[in-house]
Amino acid sequence: GDPMHHIATPLVLLCLLLESDALVAGPSSVSGSYTVQIAADSAPPGALLTCKARLIPDLPGAESLRSEPATGFALVAGPGSLCIVRVPYAFAVAAPGARLLWELESAAPSAGPVRRTAQQLAVSLPPSGASATVRVHAAF
Repeated sequence: GDPMHHIATPLVLLCLLLESDALVAGPSSVSGSYTVQIAADSAPPGALLTCKARLIPDLPGAESLRSEPATGFALVAGPGSLCIVRVPYAFAVAAPGARLLWELESAAPSAGPVRRTAQQLAVSLPPSGASATVRVHAAF
């Protein structure tokens, strides 16, 4: 056959492959982690602390983009005890910031019923691949 026909076929296939890769790539993503240190100032010694946190990016329709909730545990040894939870995240699109939702539960047999508190705060997201830490104080 025609030698030019054999050369043209691989070039057409290469162009199709490049075009399909561009369609699959999609928008850029951002990922990292936030470590939340929750100071349980008024929890009694011996209490078991359970802390949870998640991030919701500051974007329209962001509820569907939120991070999975993360959970941490701690035993209160004295004043200044911390419950620490690391929240990894990966969002399909970059966001200027996020809302950090956290909650703390304190359970101590000698202190009566379980006590809970929850808050949210605005945070800046670190550069993709990096981590950040925030410390908050819980009041029951």
